[in-house]
This record gives sequence, structure tokens and C-alpha cells, in this order.
Amino acid sequence: MCIFEEYTPKGILSYCVHSISYYDVVSDNESIQRILPDGSVYLTINLEDSPLRIYEGADFGSGRTYPNFWMSGMLLKHLTIHSPKHIRALVVKFKSIGAYPVLGIPMFEFINTVVDADVIFGNEIVSLTEDIIGTTEIMDKIHLVERWLYKRLKLEDPISTAVVQFAIDTTLCNPDKLNMKSIANKSGFTQQHFINIFKKYVGLTPKQYERIVRFNQILKRVNQSQTIDWSDLAFEVGYYDQSHLINDFKTFSGFSPEVYLNKAQGLEHHIPVG
Repeated sequence: MCIFEEYTPKGILSYCVHSISYYDVVSDNESIQRILPDGSVYLTINLEDSPLRIYEGADFGSGRTYPNFWMSGMLLKHLTIHSPKHIRALVVKFKSIGAYPVLGIPMFEFINTVVDADVIFGNEIVSLTEDIIGTTEIMDKIHLVERWLYKRLKLEDPISTAVVQFAIDTTLCNPDKLNMKSIANKSGFTQQHFINIFKKYVGLTPKQYERIVRFNQILKRVNQSQTIDWSDLAFEVGYYDQSHLINDFKTFSGFSPEVYLNKAQGLEHHIPVG
């Protein structure tokens, strides 16, 4: 069984939130999946009794359990999770710049981190989860989350926000053309001040974000192609050579490109490993 609903928020919330999604998926077996960096921050509200378990490295015997709700910060490396047979959850996918206006906490504090959401939101997230569970219709559940996000949203410092968004848009269009000094000069900020603001909103430095964007361009292309010339692909996305592409690929995914292709089967960011 698989029920999936994805909703794109309207109005000013669309500036911060890519989507609010509802999942109700029943599989034949439990599985272990590797989650790859995609340049987004997530809030997950678990609506089933089965908790999320995140493993430390390749040791599937250790790790930490998150039973109810959790925030996943920007990733510079993969996460390995246990996926139960039945997953029923609401997931908020924030845009690269979008989590800070809702959390109000500098996003560099959440790099490569999963944290219980009540640490951030307190009883708010507990009450929201109870309301969601007590609501029958899927879209009503989604709109509860949307209204809660609106209440928390605080847009501040429009100049800094615009500068960071301009840098993000530039990177998404041409990740190999990012020039921090040029963007800083256009904004009137020093280069270091620009980097600090970028880290506050996004979590990563501009250069780290550029690498994540290029990595995701690679994932998209290899999952859409029948045959791949790695040297040509390296040049197209802005690497000096194939070896630099492979090094980044291993850093972010834990796989060589060839192993990834054998395992991914078009899944892109959620790769079964056990």
C-alpha cells in the first residue's frame, strides 16, 4: 500500500517551504537506507508507533532512536536509517534558505544533525502532532501544519535575505560560476560577512553549498541517462577532472559512482543498503 500527497504552500510561506507531504507506505520488509545530501532541511512528524533509527557509520548495531518528530539539518555526508514496514508521516521540506525564518536558530548549528523537534519547538510540536492524529482527512492534516508554519514564520533583515537568496539562485543556475567576492561586492558586505550571513540562513558555507548542488546535478543526470561518460559529466558540471568528481561523490554518498548506480535503481537520494 502506498498513499502519497504532496502540497506546495501558497503566499509568503512558499518562499521558505518547498512542500508538505503525507506518506502512508506499507512494505513487505523492514529495510536500511542511506540518505544522501540534497541541500534541504526537513521536519518529520511520525504518525505511527515505529520510531526512526539512525545508525552511526556502518555499524548497524548502534545508533539513536527518534520516536515522534525530528529535524534533519543540512547534510554534508550521508545518513543511514532503519525504515520500518509501515511508515506514516508528515514531512516538511524546507527550501535552502527557508528553515531559519521558521526556527529562528542559526542553521549552522544543525549541520549533519538530526535532533528531536521538541528540543526546538517545545510543546508546540507535541500539540500539533496530537491535532494531526485527531484529524481524519489528509489535506486537513497538511493544512494544520501549514497554519502552524505561518504562525512561526518571521522574515527579518530583507537585505541579508535577498543577498543569500541571490547567491543560492546563482549557485543553482551555475554552481561552477559562484564568485563570493563578486556577490559580496554587489551587496556592500565584506566577503567574510557575506559568508557568515549565508551560514546563518543556509547552514553551509557558500563553497560547501556549491559542492552539494553539483553533487545533486550529478545524481539527477546519472538517474536520467542510459549511458554515462564520467569525464564528460565532470566537465559539464564544473569539475577539473573525473577524479575530483569521484572524490566528491564518495564523500557525499559513501559509494563510488558505479556502486551507486547498481544500488540506486532510480531512487536518487534513498538508497537501500540492507
